[in-house]
Amino acid sequence: MRDGYRRNDGPGDTFLDYISDVLVFTSTDGNTYRFQQRLAAGSPDGVTPTRTRASNAYAPSATTRS
Repeated sequence: MRDGYRRNDGPGDTFLDYISDVLVFTSTDGNTYRFQQRLAAGSPDGVTPTRTRASNAYAPSATTRS
């Protein structure tokens, strides 16, 4: 999440002007996930594809609601 987003006090989406990166996570068992790469970087001007990769454990319980 980037600076500049704001909470929506009305009906609809929770946040307005929300900018985030697009991340890819992989799993072999559906319970434990690993960060694979940042697929795209968000900015106020749009989305920029990237090739950044890393390997960090990721637990599904830490996800934001969908």
